[in-house]
Amino acid sequence: MEDFKKVVAVVLVVFSVATAVPEFHRFETHYGENAIAVEEVKVDREEQYAIVTVTALSGTITPTVNFHDFAVRYTAIKDDEHERCYVLRTAHTLEEMMNNFKEAVEKDGYFQIKQEFTCKSKQIIPNEELSDHFGDRIADFCENHEVVYSTQKYQKKAKRSVKVLSGGASEYN
Repeated sequence: MEDFKKVVAVVLVVFSVATAVPEFHRFETHYGENAIAVEEVKVDREEQYAIVTVTALSGTITPTVNFHDFAVRYTAIKDDEHERCYVLRTAHTLEEMMNNFKEAVEKDGYFQIKQEFTCKSKQIIPNEELSDHFGDRIADFCENHEVVYSTQKYQKKAKRSVKVLSGGASEYN
């Protein structure tokens, strides 16, 4: 009987680890006519976050790593070149992000999102206050960078074309 309990415990541990595996996606993204980037996306549904690495292929896109913490509803955009981390309050949800991926696949790579925005205000946040304001994950992500809290004003909806390059993009629940 004791051996049976051990087997059940091991199976439960293996099952819980197996279900927490992050998803990976890779997209070639076209912003308007002249800017192209590759977006590599890691999504952890259980932990409620996504990390998007944006690499410019052409145009005026600044390479960034973006951390979307859906649990606290903040996004941090890290610009390593300028050693800045921009933190924004977001209404975007993990479900919306996954729906955008699904829609991109279903519509041959086209979907509408609010893409262009300007910063209405900027406030420098001391690194020692990051956890209190934005949570530990954003604080860890922005470590060793100047942190700027910004509010955004959307200018327009921009058509964004996405070509799915790899990943589990066709498997959505």
